[in-house]
Amino acid sequence: MCHCPVSCEFRSYETEISYGSTQMNAMKQLVNDNDSKKLSTARLAAMEVTSRMKNATLQRKVSLGYRFIHSLADIEEVLLVNLSNKVDEISNVLTDDIINTQNLFNVKTFLYNFQIHIVQKNFIGAKDAMEDRTIQDVVLAYLDFIMDVEKSIRLLTDRNLTDPSVRLMMHRSTSLMLTAKIEMIQRAFVNYTTLKRAYDTGTPIFNYSFRNLPWEFNKPATPKYLLMHASVHNNYSRVYGKRLFAELDNLRLVLKTLLNLTNEAHATGFIDNDDLVRQRERFQTHMRRFLFARSVFNIDTVEWPLGILQTRLHSFHTMWHHYSEVVMHINERLHAMQVELRKIKTSFFLPLANIKRKMNNLIFFQNETQISISELLTSDRIKEGIYYFKTYFQRLITTGVVLTDWIQHTEKEVLEIWKKVVEDKDSTEYHSYMNQYQFTRGFSDIKREILSNFTYLEHLCHFHTIIANKELLFINTLTKLIDEAKAYKEFATIDSEFVR
Repeated sequence: MCHCPVSCEFRSYETEISYGSTQMNAMKQLVNDNDSKKLSTARLAAMEVTSRMKNATLQRKVSLGYRFIHSLADIEEVLLVNLSNKVDEISNVLTDDIINTQNLFNVKTFLYNFQIHIVQKNFIGAKDAMEDRTIQDVVLAYLDFIMDVEKSIRLLTDRNLTDPSVRLMMHRSTSLMLTAKIEMIQRAFVNYTTLKRAYDTGTPIFNYSFRNLPWEFNKPATPKYLLMHASVHNNYSRVYGKRLFAELDNLRLVLKTLLNLTNEAHATGFIDNDDLVRQRERFQTHMRRFLFARSVFNIDTVEWPLGILQTRLHSFHTMWHHYSEVVMHINERLHAMQVELRKIKTSFFLPLANIKRKMNNLIFFQNETQISISELLTSDRIKEGIYYFKTYFQRLITTGVVLTDWIQHTEKEVLEIWKKVVEDKDSTEYHSYMNQYQFTRGFSDIKREILSNFTYLEHLCHFHTIIANKELLFINTLTKLIDEAKAYKEFATIDSEFVR
């Protein structure tokens, strides 16, 4: 600003190396590939030595390594030993229950089929035989029969019929028709009496054997209480069971009256036409009533026990189907748990075991480098393993809740199955005869044992009591170790930061 030869004031800048961030291309110019490899090897060696010389840092890393080793051992024992054993125990207890329930199902299903056979062959079969042999003859062409009888009686009063031998023959023929029908009705009455007595006492009429069993097994297997209840279980069975016999008596009285009219017509040659028509109509009315009563009796008394047994068998199979479905779901979930445990072992615990071995060598023998351990700890395999490990414990708690719900549902099904067996009065005599005393005990005792067994199963499904937050301690320790490994790797990297 002035014209002096030398400035009165001036500014001076000293030159020095800048510590600003070096660009990547500048770093490559400063350190070539060969120098970088040599420098990286030397730097790692220096870091390994330095880490051992800094006692505080070394002790912190050793302490963290010890915590990792111990927490890994704890979590391995929790999952691969304790939890695996508990899953096996649940499976074993459930298998025992399945075997017992399967045996119960087989015994009861066999007995239901046996009782169905007895009712079909020895009761309903007897009724069918009675109808084929006698009862069917009572109603067979009954309209034609009564018309023929009426015509025959009227012919006996025909004044043009003067030949005594012809009239005698017609009288005998008509009398034989009526007498034969009365005999048929009497036999039908006896048959129905026998049939009703068989149901009222639970005593088989026939004695067909079931499969290869001796005939002696029929008596204790007969569902007596069900059969005895057949004639009184509803108003139809009560009313029409009695009406059946009443109508047979009415038919017999009508036929006897017609027999008297036949004798009268033969003896006198005269007949009360109105009375004859009235008896014919009475016969038709009582026959229709008998047919209806017979139909109701067959359905609501004779065949009713068979329908009940078939319904019981179907209901029992439905109960077993529900039980089997729930048990299948439980077994599938237990199998999935074991598969997941094996997956954790191979994909997570085995790599960690390798890290554990290297850490032991580093701590005790000093023949391992920290960088090799850091590489393993920061690998993608460990990262994926940690994610799967964390989500596994979330699923494990959910699985415990689901298994508990299924086991409670199974408990209800088992109780219903047992109740169906031990409270069936129609089975008690058979179980005693076969020395199957486990099925003749009181249901209260059986219920107490079942509830105790399933309470133990539910207790086994409380997986959180096994874990006791040890997975959180392990993940926390492993995370700290991984953070140390990441920091160590970053510090060992030859980059622009190192050059700066």
